[in-house]
Amino acid sequence: MYMPVVKLSYNPFTVESQFWINDKLQEDRYFKELCSNKRLQQWIDKVFPEFFKVLNTQEIKFFFSGTDLDAIDVKDAIDAFNKNNPTLNIVAEYDTVHLAVEDRLSKLKQLFEDAQSGPFDEFRSPEMHAAFEKALAPGFEVNVLATMSAGKSTVINAMLGQELMPAKNEACTATIAKITDYDDMDHFELRRFDHQKELIIDWVTPEDFKATSELIDQWNSDPKTSVIEIKGDIPAIDERDGVQIVLVDTPGPNNSRDAEHRATTTRAIRDTQPSMVLYILNATQLSTDDDKGLLNLIRDAMQAGGREAQDRFIFVANKIDNFDPEKGESISRAIQNVKTYLAENGITNPIVIPASAELAKLVRMSRYNGTEFLSRKQKSSLSGFVDLFVQEPEMDLVEHAKSELDRVTYHNLRDKVSAFKAQKDDLQVAEILSGIPIIESLLDNYIAKHAIPSRIKDAVDTFKSVESRSKAIETLNEVISSSDAELQNVTQAIEAFTKSAERIEQASLFREKLMSLPFTISKEAKASQLAIDRKISDLKDQLQETFTDELTPQQAESILEDGLNQLNDLASEIEDVLSRDCETELMQSLENLRNEYQKSVADVLDKAFPSDSEFSLASLFQASTLEMADSKTMLQSASYSKKISVWVGTERHGFLWLKKRDVYQTKQVEMVDLSETANDMLRNLVELKRANFIKFEETVRKNFQEAKNCIISQMDEIDHRLSSAIEQLQLAQRDQKEKEIQLKSNKEKLDWYIRFNNNLQSILVL
Repeated sequence: MYMPVVKLSYNPFTVESQFWINDKLQEDRYFKELCSNKRLQQWIDKVFPEFFKVLNTQEIKFFFSGTDLDAIDVKDAIDAFNKNNPTLNIVAEYDTVHLAVEDRLSKLKQLFEDAQSGPFDEFRSPEMHAAFEKALAPGFEVNVLATMSAGKSTVINAMLGQELMPAKNEACTATIAKITDYDDMDHFELRRFDHQKELIIDWVTPEDFKATSELIDQWNSDPKTSVIEIKGDIPAIDERDGVQIVLVDTPGPNNSRDAEHRATTTRAIRDTQPSMVLYILNATQLSTDDDKGLLNLIRDAMQAGGREAQDRFIFVANKIDNFDPEKGESISRAIQNVKTYLAENGITNPIVIPASAELAKLVRMSRYNGTEFLSRKQKSSLSGFVDLFVQEPEMDLVEHAKSELDRVTYHNLRDKVSAFKAQKDDLQVAEILSGIPIIESLLDNYIAKHAIPSRIKDAVDTFKSVESRSKAIETLNEVISSSDAELQNVTQAIEAFTKSAERIEQASLFREKLMSLPFTISKEAKASQLAIDRKISDLKDQLQETFTDELTPQQAESILEDGLNQLNDLASEIEDVLSRDCETELMQSLENLRNEYQKSVADVLDKAFPSDSEFSLASLFQASTLEMADSKTMLQSASYSKKISVWVGTERHGFLWLKKRDVYQTKQVEMVDLSETANDMLRNLVELKRANFIKFEETVRKNFQEAKNCIISQMDEIDHRLSSAIEQLQLAQRDQKEKEIQLKSNKEKLDWYIRFNNNLQSILVL
C-alpha cells in the first residue's frame, strides 16, 4: 500500500526547519508561518494534523533529521498523536546526531574577537558589542519556588552540599537570594541590596560556612534587605562553556516582603527566555491554599509555551523519606497523587521527580566536610536514610522517575548506581537514589537542549548587519567589474534615479505618510487586556462569594489572607503581561513600518527599472543599497542609544495596606463582616489596572513615535550609503586605477567575510 513520505530537518542553533513531502520541499505559507524563527518544541504537536489534512491519507512515513534531544520531543509528539488518533498512524524513523554544545560558545566568542581586526566596522560598533554580550551573558537562572514547609531551602542546601540557606518549620525566606556558581571558589561571598536596589553592603567573605549561614539568616531577617547575592561553588553542577547556574531562592506567596518580590516570581514563571523553575511540593501534604496562585501562573505558561515549557518546569515531590514502605505507603501512589493534584490545577503532563532533599544534603555534607561536622541527630538520620533507600526497592527514585527521563539520562544514572553498588559505596548509591542528582541531570539537559542553542542563535543574529553589508559590497563589485560601457550606463541610470524629481517626491510623500500614521493598539494587546478583565471579573465573583458578612474572626483572617494573596498575584501578573506586550508592540511596529518602507522601495524600483529593461544590474544595485536593517537590528541600535521607553508599571497602592490595619467590621462579638472589604479591595485592584492600562498606552504610543523616528533615521542612513556608493561608481568610471583599487579592496572584504561565514557555519552545523 502506498504511504506518503514526510521529512523534517531541524537545526536548533539556527532555528531552521525544512519539510519535504514525497521529496518535494514545502514552501507554502502554512509551514513557513508555523515554524519560521520558532523552536521545534513550540510547533511540533501542531504539524501532524496538517500533514494528514494535506495528504488525505491514514498513514504517513515520517523521517526526522536533527539532534538526539530534539528527536525525543518529536517521538513524544508522534506517540501522542497516534494515541489520540487511533484511525491514523505515523511510522517514524530518526537520523540523529548527539547535541554537542561544548566549545560552541567559546568558538563563537573567539570568532567575534577575531572579527574586531577585520575589515567590517560593524563588528567594532558599541551596539553590536552590547547585543553580543547580552546574548551570551553567562547567568542561567534556576528559580526555586515553593509554599511553606515544602522543603525549598533544604533542596537548595542539598544542591550546595552545605546548610547555607535558613531552613525552619515556618516561612523563613523573606528576601530573594541569588546564588551564582563559581567552580573555582572554596568559600562563599555575599552582598545585599535594599528595596530601591541600592547596595547596602558590598561583597563580604565570612570565615566559614556556618558564619555564612548565620549572616544570611541575619540579613534575611532585616526588613531593609530585598535581595541577597551569593557567589560560590555549587559542587554537583559544573560550569559549562560559558554558562553559570544561578539558583534563585524566592519568598513564598505569604512571605514576600514587597511587591517587587512577587513581580520577580511572576516574571520567573512567565519568562520566555530559557530559564528553569523548580517547584517544590511537600509530597506528604498537598493542596495548600497559597499554591493556587502560583500554579495558575504555571498552568498558563505551560499551555502557552509548548514542549519547551514542559521541560522548563520540574515539580519536585519532596520529603519522600517520610514514607514507610513497610507500612504499605507507596511512592508510586504518592507521585500519582502529586500528578492528580497538578491536573486539578490545570497542569497536564508535568515532569514530577520524587526526592529526599534531606538525604542528599546529609550525604553531601558528610562527603564535603566529614561526618564529624554532622550533629548526632543528623548522623542518626543519615544512617537510617541510607539503609532505607539502599535496601528498600520501593525507595529507588531513579526507577520511579524513569518515565520522565530520556533513555541516555536514565541509563547513565542506573550505571552509576550499579558501579557504586559494586564498590559497596552505600552513601553514593543513596545520594543518586535521593532524586536530587536526577534533577541536576535534567537541568544539564535543559541547558544543552534549549539554553545554549538559544544563546548561540541570539548571538549570531547580531551579525545580520554585516551580512547585509557584504551583499551590498558584492553587488557593488559586480557593477564596478562590468565593462566600461555598462559601468557608465549603470552609473548614469543610478544618478538619474537618485536625482529624479519623482523619486524625491515619492520619498518625501512616504516620510509624510509614515509620520502621519495613526497609533493603534494591536489585536493581541487588546486580547491581553480583555483576558485581564476576565480574570478580575472571576476574582470579583470569588471574593464576593467568600467575603461574606457572617464570619468568625478565624475565618475572616484566613479568607482575608487568601484574598490578599490572590490580589497581589493578579497585580503582578497584570504588570508582567503589559510589560511583555509593550516589548512585542515595539517590535511589531518596527516590523510593520519597515515592511511599508520596503514595499515603497520595491514600487519605485519597478517603475524606474522594469524587469525586462537593460538596467537589471542597476536595479539589483539599488535594491541592495536601499535594503533596510531588520527590526531586531534596528531595535539593537535604538536600545543602545536609549531612545526606547521601557515599561516601569505603576506604583501599587490600595489593597496592600489592608493587611496592616483592621479591615473588617464586627457585627457581633463573635462574627465579622468582610463584604465591604471585598468591594474596597476590588475597587483598588481595578484602579491599579486602569492606571497600568493608561501607562501601557502612553509607553506604547511613545515607542510607536520612536519607531517612526527610527525608520526615518534608517532612511537617512540609506541615503548616505547610496551617495557614498555613487561616488565610488563615479571614481571607478573615471579612473581605471581607482577602479582596480576598489575591486581589490572589495574582493578582500568579501573573501574575509566568506572565511568568517565558513567558520561561523562550522560552529552551527550539526
